[in-house]
Amino acid sequence: MFLLMTVIIYACIYLLLRKNIKNNEIINFQSTTLMIIVLAVIMLTYVISMWVTFDLNQFDTAYKIIDTCCCLLLLYVQFGISERARLKNERELMEQILHKEEAQHKISKENIELINLKCHDIKHQLSAIRSIDNMKEQEQNIRNIEEAIRIYDCSVKTGNDALDVVLTEKSLYCEKYHILLNCMIDGQKLQFIESVDVYSLFGNIIDNAIESVYNLTDEDKRVIELTVKCEKGALLVHAENYCEKQLKFENGLPVTTKSDKNYHGFGVKSIKYLSEKYGGTLDMFVENNIFNVNILFPVTE
Repeated sequence: MFLLMTVIIYACIYLLLRKNIKNNEIINFQSTTLMIIVLAVIMLTYVISMWVTFDLNQFDTAYKIIDTCCCLLLLYVQFGISERARLKNERELMEQILHKEEAQHKISKENIELINLKCHDIKHQLSAIRSIDNMKEQEQNIRNIEEAIRIYDCSVKTGNDALDVVLTEKSLYCEKYHILLNCMIDGQKLQFIESVDVYSLFGNIIDNAIESVYNLTDEDKRVIELTVKCEKGALLVHAENYCEKQLKFENGLPVTTKSDKNYHGFGVKSIKYLSEKYGGTLDMFVENNIFNVNILFPVTE
């Protein structure tokens, strides 16, 4: 009878707690408060067990009830702490996303301002061309206009639409700040990655590179190289740029030197997460003042 009651109680507890656990959710019970409560419950049950040994028949049922209540209380506390940690993580993630969107909005706004400025310049150049009688000079001015609008020609076709969007947007930004973005990419090889993840992965890689070379006074060093190709039975995503800072690495990732650590460094973690999501491995290192990013994805036929 007691065994049957135990099975029923455990089954009810399992069904009750399972509703509070989402699919694939990782429960983290690491907490100082939880450890204190666990030790308190163990001590309480131990004291009660020592006490009831004097008259086992009289106190056996009461002891089991108290013991069960203590265990249920402990489970309740565990899931309460877990839920609080989950909500905290969600809040931090939302803050990071909002911060990222704010930065992205700023970049998009600057790109629009750059386009408006270029259009304004082209209008003036066209007006000036109409007043030029010298055909040679007129032809030279036309070539200058063609060069000015070259970057806005959507001729960057990598074979991956999401990647084309990223490269177009980042190229506009690099053009404004005199950064050279060189790309050798076979976008068809990235079809196994979801579009939103392609945008996030390469957006973060390029953003980190831009941040590294943005303030370099030597424009010859303001260069970003980005390559996607098959190599040694794997798909290699490689990026490199000049880096003057002395970086510190933890767990294979560079540690941000900025004071606002809640937001900065999130992009690097995103790169690592997306690399591992698709079975890839991430390697970041600095060699001869060149910051390297290597991601190897297994090739699927």
